[in-house]
Amino acid sequence: MSEEPFVLCPKNRNVALGIASYRPNIHSLRLVMCNHTVLWKLSLLSILFISLFTFYGFISMLMQEWRLNQAGIITGAVVKDKSIYSSGDSTRYYVTYQFNHIPPNGDPRSYSNTHHMSENDYREFEKGMKIDIVYDPQDPAISDLYPVSSDWVPGVPALIFIGFFLAFYFFAFFKGYRRERQLARYGQLLHGTLTEIKEYDDSETGYRVTAHYTFVSPTGRVIAGKPQFTVNNKLKKKPLPSPGTPVAIWYQDDRTYKML
Repeated sequence: MSEEPFVLCPKNRNVALGIASYRPNIHSLRLVMCNHTVLWKLSLLSILFISLFTFYGFISMLMQEWRLNQAGIITGAVVKDKSIYSSGDSTRYYVTYQFNHIPPNGDPRSYSNTHHMSENDYREFEKGMKIDIVYDPQDPAISDLYPVSSDWVPGVPALIFIGFFLAFYFFAFFKGYRRERQLARYGQLLHGTLTEIKEYDDSETGYRVTAHYTFVSPTGRVIAGKPQFTVNNKLKKKPLPSPGTPVAIWYQDDRTYKML
């Protein structure tokens, strides 16, 4: 081929020229591939991190409650402090208590914990008041008011939503990665023709180019490839190719392929 094929992702140039093999890597997936801007990638990664952090915190709280109900020791404690924190329209109420624990081989140690509660419950506590609490003998730093209140219940809908989001995300991730591995292992380089190319420039999402193309598969079928796009502001510096320009396709079968 005398004319160099047009590539949407510059990282695939050597593959399109036939001087390098296609290799699956994280840059090929929708998560961080060259089809998206850095801002888009960071936004998605931030959402993923927050979701994982929230999910982990919820599960940790649930496990702590289970541990306290199964093996916790009930003991007396003293209310040491009460505090109210306001932020905008939100007001949160806290009570801090202190209790002593005597380890099997050691001196008594004092532990404290701060418990978040409703305004009505908050009004029932006074400094110096004696209360019952339950703590984990294996880790006395973990404790709660007795009986243990299920603070996690209001968060169940959010947990379900986050669980579905994470399940969908990782399913899509591993499905995409499996596809990439299959392409790299069984694929081959083919050439096609650009039939249409569109551009869209947005100040927030960046310069987007969408390519339409056709190619002839080894089975003899003429395939109108699935439109592929890239978001790359560097493409604005040079004119876009015209229809008829050659393109490179990494092909596994008539349903599994991609324009490079």
